[in-house]
Amino acid sequence: MADDELASVLGGVGARLRALRQEQGGTLAQLSAATGISVSTLSRLESGLRKPTLELLLPLARAYRVPLDELVGAPETADPRIRP
Repeated sequence: MADDELASVLGGVGARLRALRQEQGGTLAQLSAATGISVSTLSRLESGLRKPTLELLLPLARAYRVPLDELVGAPETADPRIRP
């Protein structure tokens, strides 16, 4: 994945995190209690001021019960079992 594509994928994570939390009707404090991630860090992730890392995204994906790919909005990849 090229650097610009990676930046684009990671750049949309904050908005997706905020949308998921609001859809589920949760607060940052509730999410913090469920994940062990501080409210401050969660707020910075949602606002795009903190770069998402795997250590932060895995507990968030579990808390929201979504696949990590969906959480970060990763582009779909072809089935590796299909050969041209």
